[in-house]
Amino acid sequence: MFSLEKRAYICSKQSFNMAKKVIRLTESEFKSLIAESVRNTLTEIGYRGAALPHGANYNAMQSKVQNSDFNAVSKMNAANQTRLPAITKSIHDNFPSLKLHFIERDKANQYYSVVFLFSEMSILNDDRFVMKGEMSISGQKEKQGYIEFSFQKQSFYRVNFYGGGSIRRIYPLMLDNDYDSLFNSMLAYITNVWYAEKDYENQIDVNGATLSKRH
Repeated sequence: MFSLEKRAYICSKQSFNMAKKVIRLTESEFKSLIAESVRNTLTEIGYRGAALPHGANYNAMQSKVQNSDFNAVSKMNAANQTRLPAITKSIHDNFPSLKLHFIERDKANQYYSVVFLFSEMSILNDDRFVMKGEMSISGQKEKQGYIEFSFQKQSFYRVNFYGGGSIRRIYPLMLDNDYDSLFNSMLAYITNVWYAEKDYENQIDVNGATLSKRH
């Protein structure tokens, strides 16, 4: 019979050995774990970085209202002009050569392909986002076009997008199911950008370093 101390030592050693078995990784598994952690970190840096112009814009607006900041208007305008380009660059960085395939149906009940190569984000708000890119319709030569995704309807549309910001829907689109995974990853990323923008609105410090100095 083992003494109480001896049994405690054996149990402790067994538990330690079990713990070692749980956390033991091969070299390839360890590298994979590290790579996944790095990817997740870079992705978070990406969408939070893309949201920075909105944070700067909102911060400048608050500074103007609360502090009558002399330079706030110019800072608002600069941040506003860089918001969509920053989001566009972030998407290109995380989804290089982003291409989506759709199936479209026209008024004659004819079905055909629409291949869309993303170039820039034209609109991103609470209701929708509109992407600009090169578009090949029914296998024809590529031309510039726009695709809208409605958050509420969870639907795609080929649209005309006009300089004043108005949108006219042309035909509904169905995403080719071979591209479901790619679009879902993109949608999750864009959603994170949007939430990061809202998060920045709750981290405003109009008395901090971002307050403009008057000259």
